[in-house]
Amino acid sequence: MAYVSGQVAWRQNGEAVPDSLSEQMRIVSANAKAALTAIGATARDIVIARIYVVNLTPARLEEVMPPFLATFDGAQPCVTGLGVQALAGPELQVEMELVVRLPD
Repeated sequence: MAYVSGQVAWRQNGEAVPDSLSEQMRIVSANAKAALTAIGATARDIVIARIYVVNLTPARLEEVMPPFLATFDGAQPCVTGLGVQALAGPELQVEMELVVRLPD
């Protein structure tokens, strides 16, 4: 098993975090996929995915879901979305954590 947490919209090159929730989710997704590659796993190996969304409302959930679901390349892990007041940085709106079953 592997546990991947703290996937947010920070980028290696230090580029600013976008204001758009959906754009942040796209970056989070890319960061999560890079973490999966680093441990020799793919989206199909994800067992549980959780996202934490600042000020979660139905409209914000609708905005974040398409790029969030695209993370899984058609796989269907157990998914949980949680509304939170804040994350590690004031610019961050979404964070993802994953539980992954490592391939044999």
